[in-house]
Amino acid sequence: MLDNLFNNNKKDGCPCGSGKAYVKCCKLYHDGNPAPTAEALMRARYSAYCFSNKNYLNHTWHPGSRPKRIQLGDDNAVQWVRLDIVRTEQGGANDKLGIVEFKAFYDIEGKTGYLHEISNFVKEDNQWYYFDGEIEYHDDNEQDDFKDFKPVRRLSAET
Repeated sequence: MLDNLFNNNKKDGCPCGSGKAYVKCCKLYHDGNPAPTAEALMRARYSAYCFSNKNYLNHTWHPGSRPKRIQLGDDNAVQWVRLDIVRTEQGGANDKLGIVEFKAFYDIEGKTGYLHEISNFVKEDNQWYYFDGEIEYHDDNEQDDFKDFKPVRRLSAET
């Protein structure tokens, strides 16, 4: 079912799927420039997962929800192969909150699947942060034991 979706665009392009070269896309943010929008941060965080860049993931995770340790598992086992942005709400340069819904496709030792997440982002001091998200995993066989749901705390302007 999912095998035909892995038409991955990893050539010299950025892993985030923007169509730009990595050095003109997510590398700018990985090198310290703030992402201008929630979607740009989402794409940069996806690329950080592709490169196992724990420092960037830690730096862009809101301190109020950041785990004590970011575990990426066996860095060689998971191959992130494609990011699809489903939708965004707010999250622009002048917003304080944003939502990005996406699907991130992966391969783990020949087992394909995707992570579907609705992510909440918050902007503080001109810096976008990932806050939390509602996550659902799907594998190629749609096995019930491979699905995992994480509750989400919806952010509002009053939060």
